[in-house]
Amino acid sequence: MQDMPGTHYDNDHSFIEALPFDYKNRAYLIIRSDSLEQMLINFNSEDSPVFDDLHKDTRDVNLIKRTISACLVAKISSFEPTLFINEQQYKFLMSTLLYHLQFLLALNNKQYPTLSSLYPFLKIKHEHTYQWILKIKAIFEKKEVHFD
Repeated sequence: MQDMPGTHYDNDHSFIEALPFDYKNRAYLIIRSDSLEQMLINFNSEDSPVFDDLHKDTRDVNLIKRTISACLVAKISSFEPTLFINEQQYKFLMSTLLYHLQFLLALNNKQYPTLSSLYPFLKIKHEHTYQWILKIKAIFEKKEVHFD
């Protein structure tokens, strides 16, 4: 059986697997139900309906944001490069990925300003995302479109 692109079978779960159990389960719900746009909205609002059952006193906003960021990385790293129609969409996805990787890895964006500066961290523990970035960058660099 061939896995469908964008499903939970062909993306990077390494950031999700690092989450506490309650948040990890919610992350899988988010991946299956939310669009990329909805995830970005939820990240900016620091909430999502999947966290509604958590008692307000036990909610950890940082964990909620980490959960949504992990889902964004998983969602983006599942996209097929042929889905990109133009340079703007490519650059938007790459800048979104860069921001959320910096957030998840707790790296200063001034010290690690590019995706390539994150390679040493990604290559070891987040191989799928690392390979996905290399693949998509190579495709767009052939078209003379560069991200970083």
